[in-house]
Amino acid sequence: MRRIYKTKFLVWFLAATLVATSCDILDVELDDRLTMDMVFEKRQTVESFLNHIYSFTPQEWIHDETPWVPASDEADFVYRRGYHSINSGNWDPGSAPFHKWSRYYQGIRNASYFMARVHECEELTNAQIATMRAEARFLRAYLYFNLIR
Repeated sequence: MRRIYKTKFLVWFLAATLVATSCDILDVELDDRLTMDMVFEKRQTVESFLNHIYSFTPQEWIHDETPWVPASDEADFVYRRGYHSINSGNWDPGSAPFHKWSRYYQGIRNASYFMARVHECEELTNAQIATMRAEARFLRAYLYFNLIR
């Protein structure tokens, strides 16, 4: 019986030693990641960043994005999705199935950041910078509109 306790102690001691010494292994800086300064150096990465802002716009044709028809009395849907918790009265702030607002705020933040830094790219002309800034401004306004809607 005493041998089992010694074995368990040895296993726990080795595991604790491994965890305590392996922390240095996890402190690694990755070389394949772009910094925000690197994003605004090249035209291709600036365009990719602007295209990423478009991904925050809602997809109106997907039922999970706009559950309001099946959640109301306009239609009767037989398949179960998140809007059934609205109909049954089980929807509360902690279990809201349609949290789109945080995504809108992320898009607004990215658009504002883009507008503030797009002029740093030396590969773009002034006309291209003005066009991209106008696109980001429209996307930010559209995401604000979706928040209010």
